[in-house]
Amino acid sequence: MKKYERKLDNIPIKLKSEENKRKFYLDLYNNNKEVKPRWNTLRESGIKVVREYLLDMTNRSCAYCGKRISDSTMDVEHFLPKCEFPYLAYCIDNLLPSCKVCNQNYKGDFIPIEIKSKKIIEGCVMNLQEYDYIYNKEQVLNELCSQTRIIEPTFDIISENLEFDPEFFLYTTKSNIGKETNKMFFDKSEFIELLEKMSNVVKYIVKGNGSNDEEIINALIELEGYEVYYRGFYEYWNKEKQNNRL
Repeated sequence: MKKYERKLDNIPIKLKSEENKRKFYLDLYNNNKEVKPRWNTLRESGIKVVREYLLDMTNRSCAYCGKRISDSTMDVEHFLPKCEFPYLAYCIDNLLPSCKVCNQNYKGDFIPIEIKSKKIIEGCVMNLQEYDYIYNKEQVLNELCSQTRIIEPTFDIISENLEFDPEFFLYTTKSNIGKETNKMFFDKSEFIELLEKMSNVVKYIVKGNGSNDEEIINALIELEGYEVYYRGFYEYWNKEKQNNRL
């Protein structure tokens, strides 16, 4: 898992304007009583700006597993799910790009138990809705649900919660939220098998004594994503080679 930075200078204008978002929230639901998915449809100059902003933020990788994704293979994931917190549906700070497996199969509508019955809203609708809390990331994530949530990869320091061990294809957990995150996304037989295959590929590359090993690793990352794992395995197998264990 990797830390990502939200770029404040290129937030889509329509989700940066408090007035504009207030209008969205006043017209929140469609005829099926579902939150209108404006995160998928908002365009500026013909570009799906919310989706593009999120893809750019993670270098077109899933914010959770690191797999390479594209506009057609990504989900716009609501860290605090819109089913429980509809008045955070258009909060850019609550949106992450995710592969469909991480979003639909693993995380779903996960809600930390401490905030399950709380009404948390964006400040732009505070005069329109009853609420328990105005959304403030520091307060919500670090004060209200610091024990039972998962890692938010644009907010938390990954190394304080999880440490990847390339020798055994697993994470060492360092905190409660690290444990919850590991259980949700990484402590899965299919993911561990994938990591083992990656490790074997990198081992083969390093063992081959080529002069362009790092270029090959970079090409694999460009193709598949999984930067944390490919670079971790590359460093591990190079050390094994230097110590004559390869």
